[in-house]
Amino acid sequence: MRSIRWEMSFWLLLGVTATMVALGWVILDRARASLTSEFDRVLAAKVVTLATFLEEDEEGLDFEYDPRAMPEFAPGANSQYFEISVAEDEVVARSPSLLDGRIARPPGDIREPIVWDLDLPDGRAGRAIAVVLRAGPIEEEDEDGEDGVEVADAEGFGPIPEPLVIVARDRRPLQSAIDELVRAIFGAGLAALLAVVLIVALAVRRGLAPLIRLGDRVDDIDVATLSVPLPVDDQPRELRPLSAKLNELLERLDASFRRERRMSANMAHELRAPIAEILSAADVAARWPDDPELTVDAVQTAREVSAEMGRIVDALLRLSRAQIGTDELELVPVDLEEVVADCWRRHRDEIAAKRLSLSIEPSTGEEACTLLGDQVLVELVVKNLVDNAVAHTPAGGRLSSRVERRGELLFWELANAPVDLDPIDLDRMWEPLWTREPSRSGRSRPFSSPRSGRPLPRPRPPGRSWRSTCR
Repeated sequence: MRSIRWEMSFWLLLGVTATMVALGWVILDRARASLTSEFDRVLAAKVVTLATFLEEDEEGLDFEYDPRAMPEFAPGANSQYFEISVAEDEVVARSPSLLDGRIARPPGDIREPIVWDLDLPDGRAGRAIAVVLRAGPIEEEDEDGEDGVEVADAEGFGPIPEPLVIVARDRRPLQSAIDELVRAIFGAGLAALLAVVLIVALAVRRGLAPLIRLGDRVDDIDVATLSVPLPVDDQPRELRPLSAKLNELLERLDASFRRERRMSANMAHELRAPIAEILSAADVAARWPDDPELTVDAVQTAREVSAEMGRIVDALLRLSRAQIGTDELELVPVDLEEVVADCWRRHRDEIAAKRLSLSIEPSTGEEACTLLGDQVLVELVVKNLVDNAVAHTPAGGRLSSRVERRGELLFWELANAPVDLDPIDLDRMWEPLWTREPSRSGRSRPFSSPRSGRPLPRPRPPGRSWRSTCR
């Protein structure tokens, strides 16, 4: 299972480790170059010192060397070496430590000072510098401060062949310094990495603490605490949008639970009245069993009430299936204007008895007012709304109905007046079995079912792109 904490820790440690390795490599490279350059400068300084012992006379070059001045060239375990020659086979002078040996010359023609690694005559790993002493001063400085050293203070040698001075010494002190530097950098890096691991763990834990607290708060939410919002203002900036969205979700869940509780209460009230009516009819029939007319009336009443209860249950069942998607819609062309007109025709007597003013505006477009939807659900929605409008519009009130097509959209507008609605009632009108208590003004309740004044719930759209609104 993926973990935000482990992923953050892994990538942070990987990034820090890569940065430390790169930084350590740069430091080691520059330090190694600096140590090597300093080592080469020491070799170059020895070349300058040896050059001062060279003199030119009538017979050629004379090397007046005092071994006591440079004891490092004496024979011994850590001896250094030098060799001065004017040709590849003509040696002018050599260090006592060489005895009769020679220093391996660098390959190629030597025109500029050369520094290279080599094996010393006694087999040790060494480093040497070869410099041709030319006429005129030679400066002991390299252009970039690295490999390649020029020697200063040499005398001019006129027509005599230019001498080649080679100085070699053990490079183990240089390698030891570099190795020590590597160990120091590695040790410091390892210690720093361990510290970074601890710091990253603490930082990630501290950074995720608000998210963990938020998760604990969400875990404590139950039906009884849905109305208690999560804190937003005291959350980190990154978690505020999440907390706000969770609060919106909790509000919707709380509204859904409250709606379900109201539906349960409304359903009990809805079924209690017809059950009481059936019981009353049964009691009357049982009290006067010898009266055939009364018995027939009681049976007829029980049948009508039972049929009404069956329609309520069937409607709720079908709407429930439509809402959860288990009842597939049978989409067929439905003439909405004809469905609406048929419903109005069924209520002509009731409209006349209540002296209602009905205004039906015919569609003005040339196209038919046909929609693609479920025939049964469309008729159920239209019938319920028309039944509500007729049954619960006060006597002498006004009704209006208009079906029209606006481009590709089909509109049906149904209105009644007067009504006694609060803004909050508009949202509850679509709740299953909801009813509004009569106001003190005595005006009737808004759109509701024919018998009990409860509206049809907003179902899954009975057709494509179906929407319904109240105002």
